Amino acid sequence: MKPEKFVDEIFLRTVNDNVTSYAEMLENLPRDEVKDPYWNELLAFYDKSNDSERKLILKLMRQVSQDSVASLLSIIDGVGYSELDSDLQLKDSSGKQLQGDLADLFIEKSEQSSI
Repeated sequence: MKPEKFVDEIFLRTVNDNVTSYAEMLENLPRDEVKDPYWNELLAFYDKSNDSERKLILKLMRQVSQDSVASLLSIIDGVGYSELDSDLQLKDSSGKQLQGDLADLFIEKSEQSSI
């Protein structure tokens, strides 16, 4: 597997799919069935927001997802801040090392998706 393929899959699943899922829950979750206090608070805030504010909430979710994944990938690449004292290696099924440029590839993908 090429690092680009790995990054594409991570982007699809952790950013696109998750933000889409959150957007659907914010719009469609039956309010009277929600028991989680966090979700109750978020839904109340979302419900009183206008359309542009709702779009901003989803943009924020997307940005936080992208930043979190990029930070994780930079640790895997060995370039991000971490106190881990380990020689972490991420390899595909053929034994080819994947890390090294994962964070850069992910950031590039994130920038392209927001154009």
